[in-house]
Amino acid sequence: MPKGLTREQILEAVDRIATPLKVPEWGDEPVYMTPMTTRERERYERKLNDAQPSETIRAEMAVLCVTDADGERLFERSDIGALLERSAPALERIFARGIRINLFTKEDVDALLGGSEADARGSGA
Repeated sequence: MPKGLTREQILEAVDRIATPLKVPEWGDEPVYMTPMTTRERERYERKLNDAQPSETIRAEMAVLCVTDADGERLFERSDIGALLERSAPALERIFARGIRINLFTKEDVDALLGGSEADARGSGA
């Protein structure tokens, strides 16, 4: 009978895997997206909920999740201003993948985006 994972197996598991994402607005090579740690997600949600609606939600996601193939971050918090000047479709690709790989629910996204923006996204506007 299986005994289940041990504490050591869980704590030593490599569970943050970088996966490629094509962002055609930025060129032919992919960027990589790595899930947030639980601590990062808690801070992300808390920060954005404290300052609703946030103008930096997509750039914040890019800082936390865009990595190289080895999972090393490409951006720092100091890059948020520069990221806000990049193409909206490019950052939307990043945001959409970040939502998916971090298992945000529809309710989570609605809370992060605030009611009016979430409603507009849902209606295709």
